[in-house]
Amino acid sequence: LPAPPPHTPVAERLRGLEEGIAEAEADPMACRRRDISAELRADFPEERSSPSTPPTDSQGGGMGRGVGPQEEDARVFEFNGHSGGNRGVMYYLGLQAGEGAQWANPVAAGLVRVTASSVKMGSFRHIVGVELGDHTFRSQVFYTANEENSWVAISFGRHRICPTHYTMAHRVAVAMYFARCWTFEGSMNGKQWTVLRRHVEDRTLNGSSFVGSWEVDCGGRYFTDFRVVLAPRGNSTGTSALVMSCFEVYGKLLEAPPRPRESNSRHCRT
Repeated sequence: LPAPPPHTPVAERLRGLEEGIAEAEADPMACRRRDISAELRADFPEERSSPSTPPTDSQGGGMGRGVGPQEEDARVFEFNGHSGGNRGVMYYLGLQAGEGAQWANPVAAGLVRVTASSVKMGSFRHIVGVELGDHTFRSQVFYTANEENSWVAISFGRHRICPTHYTMAHRVAVAMYFARCWTFEGSMNGKQWTVLRRHVEDRTLNGSSFVGSWEVDCGGRYFTDFRVVLAPRGNSTGTSALVMSCFEVYGKLLEAPPRPRESNSRHCRT
């Protein structure tokens, strides 16, 4: 490294430190060696490197000012009080999947990802929305194996949702295995989960009502993932199979900006 100008505070400090080190080497008992770089950092803080970008929250729906969409950018989907009677986030994403002309299943389009503890019957696309042209959802059949703590999870990718209500359906023409004891949970990474609502002997789903909706108090937090976890022997038949379809969620949606497209300039000739 080039030497500093001879009469600057840094140069004078270096000379003093070098003299101290020489003295310590000549007589180790007289004084001890000092760390030049540490003393320079302490005496001349302006020489330090600038701090890195402040970290943003990754759990509990932290917003982080200046990073991604903010609260004022949220799109609101209000629940109108009728189970299955209005359109929420899932319906909106389905319109995006259909490019605005008609609704298309966002799972099939890759905008929403569904996973489950097991699959006994059905398709993951049946978890989401009502298929276009089948408003009685007769073809919407999905259920897990009879295993304790069965669950279904729905991930919205980089989109964040502050839920106020959610809806899910049973299946038509089978008045058995209705969910009775379960939890509705949210996550920001699909690993750590927060219980948003706990249901105990909830009889909303029954032979006269195959669709139910519930209010959620999430304390203003945002989540990217949601899941329904059935308690052991938590359905109306006393077994652990989770029957579920036509999931919808309402509240505030913070849409993630589109990912930048990869430049093809390196493949172009000049």
